[in-house]
Formats: sequence, C-alpha cells, structure tokens
Amino acid sequence: MRCEKHVKMKLTILGSIIFTFALASGVALAQEWADVSLTVVLADDEGASPNKPSQEEHFVVNSKNHGISNFVLTIDTKRTTLDTKDFHPTLREVPKKEATLNIANGQFVPHVFAIRAGQTIRVRGQQNNIPMFSFFENQANRPAVAARQTLDVQTKFPEKAPCRIDCSIDARMSAFVLVLDHPYTGISDADGRIKIEKLPAGIPIHFKIWHEYQNRSIEDVVLNGNREKWVRGSTQFTFHEGLNDRGTLEVGLASFKK
Repeated sequence: MRCEKHVKMKLTILGSIIFTFALASGVALAQEWADVSLTVVLADDEGASPNKPSQEEHFVVNSKNHGISNFVLTIDTKRTTLDTKDFHPTLREVPKKEATLNIANGQFVPHVFAIRAGQTIRVRGQQNNIPMFSFFENQANRPAVAARQTLDVQTKFPEKAPCRIDCSIDARMSAFVLVLDHPYTGISDADGRIKIEKLPAGIPIHFKIWHEYQNRSIEDVVLNGNREKWVRGSTQFTFHEGLNDRGTLEVGLASFKK
C-alpha cells in the first residue's frame, strides 16, 4: 500500500509538472506571426507631371512602375506600444552587428535606414568626410572620416523622428536614420516594394508612413483603388498568420514638396 501511494504521489507531481510546462509552452506557441508586403507608387495620373521634383536621391521614382524609393512604413509608437515580449523571439535582442553607412561617390549609402536603439552605426569612407548626425536624444561625435577608415557612432535611446545625416564638406550629401525601440520597419526599394517580417498576427497595430520629401504628413492615399485618409500619416492594420500582401498604396504628388 505504501508503494502504491508513493507511486500515485509521483504521478501527481509529475502530472503537475507536465501541466505547468504545457501552459508555459502554450503561451509562446499561441502567438502567430505575419509577414507584410506593400508597394508604394506615385499616382499614375501624376507620373509625368511637370511639377514632379527632380530625380535626385531625395525623391526617386521608378520610371517603369512609378514605385517610390526610400518610403518608410513603421509602427506608430504614439498609438501602439509593443513590449519586447511581443516581438518575435529572434528579434527581441538588439543586434550586436553594426549597421553600416558607406560614404562613396558623393553619397551616403544607404540613403534611408533603420536601426535599434543601442545599436552602433559604423561609417565607412572612401573619401575624407565629416558626417553630422542631427540626433534629438543621442549624441554623436563628429571627427572626420579619413579615406578607407571607419567611425563608430553609438546610440542609446530611441529617436522621436527620423534623424538627418549631413556632410560638412559636401552640402549635397544627406541621409536619414530611424533609431527605434522595435524591429518592425520597412523601407521601400527601387520598385517601391516594402516588406516587414515576423510581426505579431491577430492584433491591431497602428502604422505610420514617412518620406523625407513629404509635404507635412501624408494623409490622402489610395489603397488598392480605395481612397483613404490616414490622419497624420497613420493607419491601423490587423494581419493574419503568414504572408499578408497589402497590395498597392498610391500617393499623389500633392503630398510631396514642389
């Protein structure tokens, strides 16, 4: 009898451990994840407008599909707050690898990029330049970057807005960096395509759009043929598990500086 009782107690304890473990694992496994794609284009009827800004790096439009380069889609942190535990497990830690900003042929490359607060920007130069980071919350040293040398710029805090990078030697050179407290930002490529991976699925998330050449906030847009007003450039999406192709976002020329 003693043996039987002892065995039952073991089973009870073991069952409790298994049950508890199942609950703990269930929390992690219950969250589903979403990948999101979106193509941003200049409205078709305005593609050949004589008022279109010149084709410089601050406003680049693909001549074939009117895709707008360097268009940003990111979480509107004023309206949606995600804790680190809400991030995909592979995105919770701030990357240890530096984000590289190259200086070559009179340009900063990439022209627009995003990093996590706490990440380092490594500036590489093929010519002598003095990059100037216009941070709001962080501080940046401003020594010259000698040809084929590097400069590390440390960040500690998220920034409230995209931060401009200028060159004290060549006034035509500029770039922008977003220093964020989350990993969910997409920046359009040469075809206007944006992709953000491993977003939490099934919950409403506010997103904000931004472009360096915008005329205030971009509010009047056309999403898949439907006219919408995104107040202060913000809207809400809820994604399902897997790939979410949001189609085409058309932005009129009036949203940009002349």
